[in-house]
Amino acid sequence: MFRSLLAATFMLCCLSVQAQLRTGGDTVPGLLQPPATHQSVPMNPFASTSPQLSAARPVLELLVTLAQLRTQAAALALTPEQVGALRHTLAPLLDGTELQAGEADSLRAALLEALTPAQRQQLADQREAQTARLRALLSRARLASDEGGPQTARFAYSQWVGSAAVSALLADLRPVTVTHTVWAAALLTDQALSGV
Repeated sequence: MFRSLLAATFMLCCLSVQAQLRTGGDTVPGLLQPPATHQSVPMNPFASTSPQLSAARPVLELLVTLAQLRTQAAALALTPEQVGALRHTLAPLLDGTELQAGEADSLRAALLEALTPAQRQQLADQREAQTARLRALLSRARLASDEGGPQTARFAYSQWVGSAAVSALLADLRPVTVTHTVWAAALLTDQALSGV
C-alpha cells in the first residue's frame, strides 16, 4: 500500500513537471528551479568607511598619482613641455614647502592637468589593472568583503605607495608628516621625470 502511494505521488510529480515544460510555464515550486545567480558589483579594494583612511585619502591618492607618474614616465611619452610642467608643480614640495592634507587634491589635479586626456586614460587603465590584481589577490586570501574595510584599503594603498607611508599618514595627518611623506615620493618622481 505504501509503495503504491509513493509511486502514485512520484508519477503525479513527473506528469506535472512534464506538463509545465511542454507548455513553457513556470517551473513547479521547489522542483527544477534554476540555481539563483548572485550578480554583485566587484569589490573596490580601496573603499573604506574608516574615518582615518577617509581623512588621509586625498594624500594617499596624490601618492598613487606620483607613483604612477614615476613608473609610467617613459610609457606616457611625455613631451619636454609636460616634463617641465610636472617638475614645476613638484618644485615647491622639493623645496620643503609645507603641505596640508587638504591641499593634496589640488596638487594632484595640477599634476594630472599637465597630461593629455589619452595619458590620463593610460593612468586610469593602469589603476584599473592594479585594482583587478588586488581583487584577485584579496579574494584568494579571503580578505575581501563586499564593501571593503580598513585593512583591505590599507593593504591596497600599501601596494602602491608602501606600507610605511600608509601607516605614517593613518597615524598622523599633521602637516609635518604629510610634507615629509609626500616629499619623499615627489623626489623619486622628479628623478624619474628628469631621466625622460
